[in-house]
Amino acid sequence: MKETALILFLFLIFFNKSNGQVIAPVTSPELAKIKVCIVKDLNAADLKVFLVAKENLTGKNDGLWFISEKPDQTKYTIFWTTNPQEAGLKIILVANNKEAGWINRSKKYLLN
Repeated sequence: MKETALILFLFLIFFNKSNGQVIAPVTSPELAKIKVCIVKDLNAADLKVFLVAKENLTGKNDGLWFISEKPDQTKYTIFWTTNPQEAGLKIILVANNKEAGWINRSKKYLLN
């Protein structure tokens, strides 16, 4: 029984690693899964994002983002744009992790 539990535990650690909301900016829109624009007006945003300092502090799909410089090791590649009309996702940065979350839930599928 202990061997089975140990094997399951090791499987979960090594083979079921989740990246959470690890985001990697790319230099070209063609390389990105989604175009993202940071907006200043809460009414224009789809998602409130809090940037975390460590990858293990990310959430499942709740606006807690870790920015990585390794796009080949992340699930979500984004291209930053300054034009909200060309962005698939508009975000607003928040100062507290408790404020993070979806405003426009219809866009949630973009980061699933």
